[in-house]
Amino acid sequence: MKEKWLKLWEKHRTSLLLIVVAVILASCVELGYNISVFRESRKSGTKETYDVSDLKTKGMSVEGESLAVNSKKGKIYLYPEGKYVDKLGYSYQKEDEDELFDVSIEIITYDAYGNETKEKIQDTNPYILDRSIVNIRKKVKEICIVLPENGKGVKISGIYIQNKPQFVGMRWLFFWALFSVILLFWKNRKKFEGKPEKIFLLIGLTGGTMMTLIMPFNKVGCDEEVHFKNAYDIKLSSAVSTTDAIEQLKFVTLSNWPYNINQSREEREAMKDYYLTEGDYKGSQSQKVPTNISFVGAYHYIFMSLGIKLGKLLHLPFTTVYMMGRLFNMWTYLVLIYFAIKRLPIGKYIMAVMALMPAPMFQAGVYSYDTIVTGFMYLGMAYLIAELIEKDQKITIKNGLILLGSLGFGMVPKAVYVPMMALGFLIPKEKFVNEKQRKVFRSANIVCILGLLATFALPMLFATNSLGDTRGGEVNVSGQISLILSHPFGYLQVWLENVARTFWSYTFGQDAWGSLGHLPYSTCVPMIGLLLVFTIATDNLVTGGTAHGTAADQIGAGEADLTVKQKWILGIASGLSVAFVWGALYLSFNEVGRTLILGVQGRYFIPLLFPFYMLLRRRQIKNTINPVVYQSVLFGGAGYILFKTIYDCILAPCCF
Repeated sequence: MKEKWLKLWEKHRTSLLLIVVAVILASCVELGYNISVFRESRKSGTKETYDVSDLKTKGMSVEGESLAVNSKKGKIYLYPEGKYVDKLGYSYQKEDEDELFDVSIEIITYDAYGNETKEKIQDTNPYILDRSIVNIRKKVKEICIVLPENGKGVKISGIYIQNKPQFVGMRWLFFWALFSVILLFWKNRKKFEGKPEKIFLLIGLTGGTMMTLIMPFNKVGCDEEVHFKNAYDIKLSSAVSTTDAIEQLKFVTLSNWPYNINQSREEREAMKDYYLTEGDYKGSQSQKVPTNISFVGAYHYIFMSLGIKLGKLLHLPFTTVYMMGRLFNMWTYLVLIYFAIKRLPIGKYIMAVMALMPAPMFQAGVYSYDTIVTGFMYLGMAYLIAELIEKDQKITIKNGLILLGSLGFGMVPKAVYVPMMALGFLIPKEKFVNEKQRKVFRSANIVCILGLLATFALPMLFATNSLGDTRGGEVNVSGQISLILSHPFGYLQVWLENVARTFWSYTFGQDAWGSLGHLPYSTCVPMIGLLLVFTIATDNLVTGGTAHGTAADQIGAGEADLTVKQKWILGIASGLSVAFVWGALYLSFNEVGRTLILGVQGRYFIPLLFPFYMLLRRRQIKNTINPVVYQSVLFGGAGYILFKTIYDCILAPCCF
């Protein structure tokens, strides 16, 4: 036994030591964040509380130990006179409990040259809290708390500024993950040569898990409340235990409003305490609700649901249960993409880089079946492309099942991608062992296509209810279809104008790759487009006379590629899928006759962007860069984009 542990130590000693180094570096960074706070706390203490009767105010009056707004808009002035202010805190009491409480905080601070400058902080308070703690983290001359115009009757109390050194666990964990990735990648850079799937998994597991752990506890993803409801209520048993607080997360409510989330470490802890108490599905306030999710698309929630069910089976707190559902979604996505990249003979780097972009990683980190759609479709596409490239190898039953099963399963919730299912017919008859196998495969492919059409086209054509999504206004599907059929060229013009208007944003820009649901867009959008273009142009990596990939080795250095015919068919199928996406939203989300198509989002095109990028890839462009250098540049850029987005858009705004 001792020898076994010694062998393991010898094998992984360097990696373990690097992880320890990452711990030390992260601790140093955490210390650095506290230097200014520590200096100020030594001079003026860790906390300065203001007596409301001594404060300068406007439109407010003193009522006991509180300041009450008595006019249209109230203002409270604080004068730190150039002191460093880490956090501003205050308590509030709303007169109208059915409204959110948003505050504007105006500060006069100093720029890099010491000149006074004005800044504004939007303090959007979560509905379930009654105390706000706002990060300032600057030397400040003046602070003005501006109460909302509808704030008459609101009472403010307990105002203070704080300079208390503190260990922020999420921040430390973030930098530990970042340094671990950098050090482990550098150590294994030669072992990773030609294996982008392993680099993807290293960056994806650390960055994706980190992203998921620091997410706010309430809705931040698009339609996340619906996806959480379906995952929580999936029919694995006759009923599930729940509470009123948990039920609130299944709908768009004030307590689940995505634009009023925690904006500091203290608010995050307060939210966590609330759900630990009010979300106690094992306690006296728990109740049972029936599980009635039985439609076909519900199977895409099984991965998120398994995380939830496992957490409840282990009697974990609800906050952990909620997080586990998200984590299982993330890990499912990473595993699917890992095997997709591994199977691909060409386009490995394209898929690896695009799968690490902020938007798909964010979707994987929240409750959303978009992740499952993308993951399974990419896996199916990888097996399809491999079969088309590996001309001398017969298709096996296993590979055929994975190909059709992955594409079909991925498309069930969004059958608008059904043209991509027809790509199975691209596999030539020479790939099959015999005629019987070919007929079985073709028949299975047809069944998949018909099944997908049955879940999408037929219900839309024969539905008795002509109403679509009422969020789009006075929507009438039947009326919209009649208009299109009577004016086909007019609709074609509308379609082309809308596609042209959004083309870059939905293929290389912020709506496809930089969108983070209800959170701010990624701060790296220009770099995302440049990195993707660079990856597409250089994916054909050739070194020492051979190209990476089994099929590429057989064909010749850098010569592996789809044929012109295959690319044309791939392009047509992708184009039809794009048309179906726009058409489906035009029918179900827009008023009859509208020329600006609303409701279409960049995330709907992510499953189609890998085949689109493969059309742009050129085998004539040979990449002879040293593989270690190339992978360092490529994944260094992708990792930078991912971690900087996590820091700028989630960690710093929500966890400091």
